[in-house]
Amino acid sequence: QLLAVMFSVPQISVRFDNITSNHKRLLKNFLSFWRSHRDTLMNGKLTASGIDANYTAAKCEKNGESVSVLYQNVPVSVTNGTEYIFNSTGKDYIYIECESKREYTLYDIFGNAKKTEKAPAGVNKIPLDNCCMLKI
Repeated sequence: QLLAVMFSVPQISVRFDNITSNHKRLLKNFLSFWRSHRDTLMNGKLTASGIDANYTAAKCEKNGESVSVLYQNVPVSVTNGTEYIFNSTGKDYIYIECESKREYTLYDIFGNAKKTEKAPAGVNKIPLDNCCMLKI
């Protein structure tokens, strides 16, 4: 649900004393990411793709940084800037298309880096291993 509102001001309506510590950690990570990247998210160029398929992805770009959310499993074209790609597809993998070899890091829902690998040029299937964000 949080990924559906990535490109707007998040409004959280939960009773914090009634949620688990893991839910609190997840919210803290999401809100911390949003605050750290709010200039890109609020003032960047927003592009929605796959309109005919109920929006497959959305991407916001500004000053060499981009944030993407995948709603369906479509390849994401990776440029030379810093990219954050969130998986909201329900699948345990995503596809990225790189112009050249790129290093990426997978993060879990709490913001912990789990694995860093390299992707060659071309289309790459990236297994997420229970992670929700990729930084490339």
